[in-house]
Amino acid sequence: MPRLSSSAVLRVVTLGVVTCVILSGCGGGGNSVFPNIFWRATWGQTNGKIAFAWLGGTGVNYYLSTIPQGGGSETLLTPSTNANSGLEGGYDPSFNAAGDKLAFASRRDAQGSDGIYVMNATPNNPNATRLTADTAVGFDFQPFWVTATAGSYAGLVVYSSSRPGGTYGQILAVNPTLSSSQTPTPVMSDSGHNLTWPTVSPDGALLAYGETTAGGQTLDQYNSDAGNAFQMVIHVRRLADGADFVVVDSTNQTAWAAAHSDAPAFSPDSHTLAFHTNVSGGFEIWVADISQIESGATAPGSFSPVELTFTANSHWANGYPVYSPNVLGTNGSPLLLYLSNRELWTIDSNPHSTSPNPVRLTQSP
Repeated sequence: MPRLSSSAVLRVVTLGVVTCVILSGCGGGGNSVFPNIFWRATWGQTNGKIAFAWLGGTGVNYYLSTIPQGGGSETLLTPSTNANSGLEGGYDPSFNAAGDKLAFASRRDAQGSDGIYVMNATPNNPNATRLTADTAVGFDFQPFWVTATAGSYAGLVVYSSSRPGGTYGQILAVNPTLSSSQTPTPVMSDSGHNLTWPTVSPDGALLAYGETTAGGQTLDQYNSDAGNAFQMVIHVRRLADGADFVVVDSTNQTAWAAAHSDAPAFSPDSHTLAFHTNVSGGFEIWVADISQIESGATAPGSFSPVELTFTANSHWANGYPVYSPNVLGTNGSPLLLYLSNRELWTIDSNPHSTSPNPVRLTQSP
């Protein structure tokens, strides 16, 4: 069965005994303590909360929790009740527009494959419902709940999937109000290439995703890539006409083609894209102005991504950026949430800011 690798650079974890103090979310008004936070978090549009997945317990057990957007005591949403399933809690959370529900990936109740679920974002009545079928071949993960009120995928959940063939990743969509008996809607695929971390712009006009540039790499191989060595680029597709743009530095295309760029995220105005890439050595957050795409430009376009974070020790990678929908930094730009050294941080998203003011929201034990 495919399992997401816990050894990738951006997914570094430390397995072992974790004391109950972590589960209780102690820390009072300060930052909560977690053993390992990983993958992309989600920032609620209106509820002032951040939801994320973390690893704890005496084995590989995944949990979902929320904290206030400024940091503070956590609320555990998914205590694992199935000792035989390391994915009972869930991972890859994504808030809906109202902030009262989450889409997430999980393998629950001893099911055979990872699928997309939806649940209430409350600890006492999660009421998790599976949206995609449990099949023996392939799996679904990396859901994104589209908060746009316009466009082809308004209100749907888009996600990456290796179904039906169990090999290459494609992008599908499901209705979050239906059950696993529904037939997913195909969004896009590229034969022999994996499509990852799909996200739709807040105005509903654009689809961003990562894609492996070399053919023949399965989604299982992508998940188990301990060094994130696969060559990947970021694409933005204009949904109105299907024009597709590769977001790389047009003055240094060779280096960008050899890099691993993934996990794109749109700014609230849909004009800027953040993502992580190792083009400069270690994994860092970069941002690119993509406003030319909606203005009617034709592919492939010209972009000049700018590095936002700088970490001397590349082992502690920065990745999985998410824009705040409404919280501004001291320079008037939206705050950007990201993962660094298994902890959540925020930073001013303006790459030209003289005071980016990175703030840590969580603490390692």
